[in-house]
Amino acid sequence: MEHGSTGLNQYPVLALCHSILFWRIRHSGTHSNPSTLQNILHMNGEGFKALSHIILSHQKEKSTVS
Repeated sequence: MEHGSTGLNQYPVLALCHSILFWRIRHSGTHSNPSTLQNILHMNGEGFKALSHIILSHQKEKSTVS
């Protein structure tokens, strides 16, 4: 039963990433500078890919161990 729920663990992490992104945008005033906003979104996109890869590889490790 626990093994089936491991896939759900990534969603709080992804939600946290989005919260951090929006917090950075709101508190740095980048809404007045579109190019800076695009840079942050691009950086977050790259980080998002890396984070997803880490999560997936971690889940594979957990499934092979158990």
